[in-house]
Amino acid sequence: MLTSSNLINALSTAADALAPPLDCSPAVASPARLWPPDHKLQPVSVQGVIDRNGDPVTITITDITQDEPLTGGGSGSTSSDATGVGTATAMLRSERAGTGDGRVYHLGFRADDGKGGQCTGTVKVCVPHDSRPGQDCVDQGALVRSTGP
Repeated sequence: MLTSSNLINALSTAADALAPPLDCSPAVASPARLWPPDHKLQPVSVQGVIDRNGDPVTITITDITQDEPLTGGGSGSTSSDATGVGTATAMLRSERAGTGDGRVYHLGFRADDGKGGQCTGTVKVCVPHDSRPGQDCVDQGALVRSTGP
């Protein structure tokens, strides 16, 4: 006999079966803040992607951009501020413009469970202007490719 409870359970099971196996929306950068701004490259990974089937997930960095120019006041005048496109870990330069409001890196990524489940997303990493508590980066300005021209 079909009851409303059975129907709700059946619809819920069908909805679960149709849902994509991977969810990139809860992804975060680890670490999400780089300090001190000493011009050194620091490793940053993407964590928090959910696989509804419990499969292992492979993350690939697909793009790295930032909201400050590659060279300029207080940035150390280095020509490339990041590496790691095509790998699981980005290396981001811990620097920001000395006269700015903090640098924000945008890491584009793809997650893949090896069984056809894929999703894409972007996480952000902040290099704050200073170390005062609550100091956040302001994400503004044109994005430039962090890996160089």
